Amino acid sequence: MNRCAIASFTSSQTRQAHCGKSRAAIIAIIVLAIIPRCAIAAPQDIGPPAGMLEPVGPEEISDMLIQAVQQRGCQARIEEDYLLMTFPDGESHNLIFRDLRLFLAYVAEEDWEEVIEVYVEIVFNSIEEIRSLVNSFQSLDDAICHLGVCLYPADYLVRFPDEEPVYRRDIDGLITCLVWDFSDMSVTAEWKDIEKWDFDIDELFSTAMENTLAKYPVTTVEASVLPGLNLIIVESAGHPISAHMLAIDRLPGAMGPYGALVSAPAHNVVFIYPIADEGVMLALMAMAEIANDAVHVALNPLSDQVFWHNGQTFVNIPYIMGKEFPEIDIYNMPPEFLMLLLTLSN
Repeated sequence: MNRCAIASFTSSQTRQAHCGKSRAAIIAIIVLAIIPRCAIAAPQDIGPPAGMLEPVGPEEISDMLIQAVQQRGCQARIEEDYLLMTFPDGESHNLIFRDLRLFLAYVAEEDWEEVIEVYVEIVFNSIEEIRSLVNSFQSLDDAICHLGVCLYPADYLVRFPDEEPVYRRDIDGLITCLVWDFSDMSVTAEWKDIEKWDFDIDELFSTAMENTLAKYPVTTVEASVLPGLNLIIVESAGHPISAHMLAIDRLPGAMGPYGALVSAPAHNVVFIYPIADEGVMLALMAMAEIANDAVHVALNPLSDQVFWHNGQTFVNIPYIMGKEFPEIDIYNMPPEFLMLLLTLSN
């Protein structure tokens, strides 16, 4: 069975309190949020630099990365940003390795092979630890404190059709998965992991959600992204906190009189605009551009969508990327949101 993993190795970089003075600064929050703890060079020795480097291309390291995995008796292949590994027992693990690509951009090329060896060793040690722990659980009581929730793109189910994750659909275009959440890595929980126990699935998701909210408390910073436009940035030192979207009512100041615009281009950051007036149009365009840019550079990308939380549910607000700026997809705009825009404009 496949398992998709999110490394949660945390950068030691210190963030400034007002980090959103420009779109580049906001994207920098996402890019620098998660860097693996490699023994070759600590993250604090690498950056962040004055000018951020582009991640190393997958094709530049694919041979070294695949070889490092194969030396441990596993099959491996690379598809886009995913490293797909199949263990001798047939179990598969899929890892986004964009963090490694960015890390290598700040390492001398002659050291790449050594860094990759350390990276793969960390990954394998984490996977073996997780497998051992999951297999050791004798009851749901033993396991439940290690369960959390994480959002994934809905096409995850298409990309990995053999997987049987425990998931539900809370937001259009995303799935909410149960995950085994340990110190260095979280992996999707599969039905085979939990089906032996007696449980109510809604209660299980509720408990897992509370675990995630408690384990990763967030900070909220109001940042100016354009003159007259402030966004609330929700983060937690690089931890996977996108699931906090599902508890938006618990985030102070997040909801305006008409709800909120919400986007999570990466697992480690959420952008929110409380809707109170006609500024929603400018906010929508700004958030669309930030999400579209950030999802391509984030170490753990999630979604380029922008949602409207209307007080009850999340509604996807479609947009089209023009040559320079995002454009509202008026023909596919949800009627209730269009009516809101007309109301506020008057």
